[in-house]
Amino acid sequence: MGSPARINASTPAVRRIYTHLDNTNPLLDASSAARAQVNGAGVEVLMDGAEFVV
Repeated sequence: MGSPARINASTPAVRRIYTHLDNTNPLLDASSAARAQVNGAGVEVLMDGAEFVV
């Protein structure tokens, strides 16, 4: 089970966001299959320089 599935199972109905990704991570490429899979699981990926305000 990948991390999106584990996150969704443990915290349903919560906004999920991946942050602080290494610059070689394929999730940073908005057109990658990995990004499509993560987004399809309901997880967002913040881009470099994005600000997250609670």
